[in-house]
Amino acid sequence: MSFPDRLCTGFLAVVVVLTLALITQQFRWWLVLPGIVVAVVASRRLILPVPLVSRGQLLGVTLAVLIAVAWTAINMPLAGQAMGVVRDPGQYTLAGLYLIDHPSKNIAVTPDALRTALEVPGVVTDWSGRPSTSLVRVQGPGLVPALIGLLGWFFGPAGALYALVAVAGLALIGLYALARRMVGPLWGLLPVVAVATAIPLAAFGRIPYTEPSCLLLASAAMAALYCAARRRDARLALLAGLFAGATVITRIDGWLVVAGGVVALALTGIFASGDGHRQRRAEVRRMLLMFVWGSLITALLGVAETWINSPNYFGDVTKQTLPLIGGTAVLVGLGLWLLRPGVTGPFAGYAARHRTGFAATIAVLTGVILVLLASRPLWLVSRLTDPKTLSAVRNRQAYEGLPVDPERSYDEYTVTSHAWYFGWALVALGGIGIVWLVYRCLRRRDPAPLAALGPAVVSAAVYLNWAAVTPDQVWAFRRMLPVIAPGLLVAAAFAARQLAVTVPAWLRAYRARRARPGRTVSTGGTTARAAWAGLVAAAALLVSLYPAFTWGPLFTAREGAGQQPFVERVCQVIDGRRTLVVGSNPSFGFFLPTAQEACGVSALGVPRPTRTTLAAVAESWGDPGSIVVVGFHAGEIPWAPGTMPSEPDDSESHQMWAQWLTKVPQSTIDQRTDIWMGTLQPDGTVLPLRS
Repeated sequence: MSFPDRLCTGFLAVVVVLTLALITQQFRWWLVLPGIVVAVVASRRLILPVPLVSRGQLLGVTLAVLIAVAWTAINMPLAGQAMGVVRDPGQYTLAGLYLIDHPSKNIAVTPDALRTALEVPGVVTDWSGRPSTSLVRVQGPGLVPALIGLLGWFFGPAGALYALVAVAGLALIGLYALARRMVGPLWGLLPVVAVATAIPLAAFGRIPYTEPSCLLLASAAMAALYCAARRRDARLALLAGLFAGATVITRIDGWLVVAGGVVALALTGIFASGDGHRQRRAEVRRMLLMFVWGSLITALLGVAETWINSPNYFGDVTKQTLPLIGGTAVLVGLGLWLLRPGVTGPFAGYAARHRTGFAATIAVLTGVILVLLASRPLWLVSRLTDPKTLSAVRNRQAYEGLPVDPERSYDEYTVTSHAWYFGWALVALGGIGIVWLVYRCLRRRDPAPLAALGPAVVSAAVYLNWAAVTPDQVWAFRRMLPVIAPGLLVAAAFAARQLAVTVPAWLRAYRARRARPGRTVSTGGTTARAAWAGLVAAAALLVSLYPAFTWGPLFTAREGAGQQPFVERVCQVIDGRRTLVVGSNPSFGFFLPTAQEACGVSALGVPRPTRTTLAAVAESWGDPGSIVVVGFHAGEIPWAPGTMPSEPDDSESHQMWAQWLTKVPQSTIDQRTDIWMGTLQPDGTVLPLRS
């Protein structure tokens, strides 16, 4: 029964060990693998309270594991490939392949290559165009590359990209660890089914993304928050903090999960009143402090890893991270202050005396907010604040046939996008569940369910209003999948369960009120109640399966498939020689980091090649005959007179999912790459390899 929980703590242990290896730049198999074994064994003591053993629990865990295994088995052969830098997956892929044979994800530039880049204008060592230094820093957090590197030790470079799909399967089990506590072992399968059959998990699981890891850790954090609030256990709050802070290792915006946990725990004590309320508030203060300490341990590991290995990226996202960190600190101080009896004690007493009216008022306000959020496409046009996305939005509007208005952010579609992938029925059921949860928890003074969903609520308060991402789908749903969507789906499962249980009770009460005095009222037998519950469960299951019908032709489309063997063939031709990447890049992205990381060779880039520039490179770098020149447009390469080849040395074709702004992608885009290769001559010309 404890398998889902032990899987979560075991994954946390792996994440911590990999992060420490990246921080110390000692990513070596003979250090990492023993460290993982020790950490996983030690993590067995960090276990959530296991639900009571029952047939339902056994069946639920078994089915959840089978769903995860089936999802992995189906999607692993459909794994995508991203072997050039366009968006995050390409950088994660290349950095992961580099880590298989290197102790750090940073690319070491040889002294002679650095000298050439500094001496010859127009020559770069970094695809991003940053000034050349002895190290090329890879953008972004390092967990996904580390997972690829780890898997590469067992399955090789190509196998690692397939094996990484299993992380998304594990995330489904992590989601079940939360859902079974919130709604029970069988109803808890509904969110798992919905996420497993929907497009986003496959989109972010088949190709290297941070979202599956974040989904697993965030779900574990919310499950631990539920247990901590239910048992008032500071040790469980510490564990919740460790999970929440670990989301910062996966994504820099993981601070929202930490902030959500702070808010959730503070609210569990603010409404304490009556006998013993001072003791309950003191317990919550201890829980809050333990949660903060736990989150700081793992979150600071994530901050340190990003700061050490990706300082440029860290500086770029400072404008986003500092408000998150500062806001979290303010929430901690505010929560501790509000937990003082003299501050919120009178309010808690009033809420306790008028709990029904108070709960109904808050529930109605919650419902109004949800309706307003969902209806925004009817009355709101959101605008961008980041000029970097203007060109991307303009191009996608033209592709989709929309009016060109590049300043639109499409943030008003953040709720609607959930309906695109999960269906309006499931979204509406989730909204009902949220309102119902608010009323029930406040009416019964049971804070545990609301504490569990605290991270989802705080994340939703930010990202449903300001997604801060290029708004094309499925890319923009990255903001929703790890925390917000699971919270909504768990709330939908709660609503379904409550409908199955409470509707018969409501009918019995209604009949009793309508019955004549002295007349026996039929309350309906056990069979009738079971039939109703089965009907609701079947309907809820059908609604949860709706995402499977939104795929269209995308299900079998492997994004970028063909890139990896193409790059492998190119690397075989290069055969460890120094490489010069010249001219425009291929359709799948910047190729300079591909040569540096996937081929593992010393490589320089010349975005605008001329014979004069290449002659200077030949003189500075030395021994030009051993330098391989790689280009993707024959006309951009300064061939030796009369030697320009008529055919490329190699070619590849692949598909990418279309990127739409106002609906689910339903088509693919065919792309082709041709490559020309030669050797550099002292005069700056290039002699074809096949000559």
